[in-house]
Amino acid sequence: MRRQFTQILRADLDLYIELLQGKDCELKELAAWNLGLIGDERAVKFLVSSIVKRDPCCIEKATIALGRIGSGESIPALINLLLDYGLDVDWPYLRSYAALSLGRIKSEKAIPVLVKVLKDKSRSVRANAVKALGIVAGKSVKNHLLPLLDDEDNTVCMLTDKILSSC
Repeated sequence: MRRQFTQILRADLDLYIELLQGKDCELKELAAWNLGLIGDERAVKFLVSSIVKRDPCCIEKATIALGRIGSGESIPALINLLLDYGLDVDWPYLRSYAALSLGRIKSEKAIPVLVKVLKDKSRSVRANAVKALGIVAGKSVKNHLLPLLDDEDNTVCMLTDKILSSC
């Protein structure tokens, strides 16, 4: 059933790309989400553009969609978002999505940045950085993860323990 749904969505790839570039906020958000479900790399440059422009209508869904697609082309935009470059306000949930998307892309280029944000003030950013490092790096970042076993947030502690146990 899911495969059939994805095929239906894929048939409308060009439509979703067009909607993403339009003016209607709800349609842009829907388009970004569906482009992530489709998973076609032709959508990456348009989703990256939404992030670079800091489009409030669809930046959240575009960030998640890029993680689903998994293209290395999106790494620089996701890193800038994770490091809070160009954000007018602190959006920890958005930055945490960027961390998780970097993990889903599985690129070692993201490791230094993910290690850096292990000290972030936001627990959601720290937690998703731990998850992402578990996906991308495994044993190679064990020394960076060990201090998080004593993190002030129980979720971060439990995730770190789980990741370290699987290394």
